[in-house]
Amino acid sequence: MSGGRELTLAWTPTQQEYVRALKLWRDASGQRQRSRNRGLTVVAAGLVLFVFVAASGGTRAVAVAAPLVLVVVGFVWFRDLVPYWGLRRAIRKAPALLAPVTVTVDKDGITSVTGSVTQRFDWNRFAAFVEIPDLLLLGLSLDSPAVSGILPRSAASSTGVWDAVTSRARRSVPLHPRLAQLEATKTQSA
Repeated sequence: MSGGRELTLAWTPTQQEYVRALKLWRDASGQRQRSRNRGLTVVAAGLVLFVFVAASGGTRAVAVAAPLVLVVVGFVWFRDLVPYWGLRRAIRKAPALLAPVTVTVDKDGITSVTGSVTQRFDWNRFAAFVEIPDLLLLGLSLDSPAVSGILPRSAASSTGVWDAVTSRARRSVPLHPRLAQLEATKTQSA
């Protein structure tokens, strides 16, 4: 990016983009794996309870109902469904999340305009970024699945604009620490 010129991205977000961004951030932060581990633990507890109750001659209703509840709860955790249900509910309650958005990227941060709402985020407010070839995420917190900046490559008017936006973000915001650790491990083993 030459100088401090402003770059503009414009698009209409979709629910699928929000879901994809949430999944990517949860993967990067390790939250998705922790949720899967909890789910497996609860499913295992349900199966152990089933075997214990069945072996001890407990009533059939208890032998089936209690473990079944644990297995269902474990499956929900294992599939990491709760955050996605929350996201869908948020989009239903705030349809403006699916309204056209224009993001201006400059040397100091990003400005997002959706309808009559303008939000400004200086680069130093972002805790980390996660990047894949067609999507850049900017998060205000390492732990929260909420991502403040979802910038899809398709929103850029050209490859040059996309390259300048991602370059600016890489210089201004740290890579998510978990990803940085994974990349360091790859580099050491190569």
